[in-house]
Amino acid sequence: MTTHQVSVPARARRRSEPAAPQPEPLLFAVPDRAEPWQRSHALGTGVLIGIGLVGMVVCWYVGAGKLTYDDQVPWLVGSIASTGVVVLGGVYWLICAFRQVTGMERAVALYLGPWLSEAQASVRPAVSLAADELVTATGMGRAHRPHCLLARGKKNLRPVTAADMAALGLAGCGACGS
Repeated sequence: MTTHQVSVPARARRRSEPAAPQPEPLLFAVPDRAEPWQRSHALGTGVLIGIGLVGMVVCWYVGAGKLTYDDQVPWLVGSIASTGVVVLGGVYWLICAFRQVTGMERAVALYLGPWLSEAQASVRPAVSLAADELVTATGMGRAHRPHCLLARGKKNLRPVTAADMAALGLAGCGACGS
């Protein structure tokens, strides 16, 4: 995969601002193309599929000229093996793509690591409760467990009891099983 460096510049300063030392711009490797395959992957896949197709045609042509079943069986087996080579070419194509995409995901995760950890810290529940206690917030019609995905990141979370749920007309959450 060929890449080029993209510079993410710092905030542009106004002309009236004094020139302050600017941090180095972030450099991030961006793939030149959107597809995860390289030409060598296409070449390897093409060779495998080509060999398999030629083998299938040869086995069909020679096997069709044989009169008895015993003479046709080796060519049938050869044709089945050739089909396996074609399938192997397709599997090679997919494995190459999977490896490239996994590598791209790792690069993006490394690049976004500081921001991801900051974002994950911000979605922790604002109320620290036991796992069996329930929370709700203004405007919610259901009570949730503190770590429920539907309650994460909500502002004004407050604990509720069963009596509060009945008084406020709150139902239990189906996602977290409250």
